Amino acid sequence: RPAQRPHPPLIIGGDSPAALRRVALHGDGWFAVSNKPETLAENIRTIHRLAREAGRDPQRIEISLFWTRFADGLEAARRAEALGVQRLIAPWQTVDKESALAAMERLAGEVMGNW
Repeated sequence: RPAQRPHPPLIIGGDSPAALRRVALHGDGWFAVSNKPETLAENIRTIHRLAREAGRDPQRIEISLFWTRFADGLEAARRAEALGVQRLIAPWQTVDKESALAAMERLAGEVMGNW
């Protein structure tokens, strides 16, 4: 049995209509993978609409984004936040340690330092 009651948070990923429906009906959060702002916005609207139709408060569904547009910097992060994203997951898609460290330093200085 889970230690948390009623259960650990259920974060559901995916952009298919079925995945969005599962998020709206059962999820505590959504793990978005689309980085196109228009697609992200539409999917968030869909989740919120379906949640309201199911009698759930859409604001209780946390939105996390697998943020592959890190190269766009702070402006892309702010646009995601304006769309309703509460958590950015920044992957370090690099081939070597030096590149990963440089990306982390850029995130810390350019994004987190200006938040």
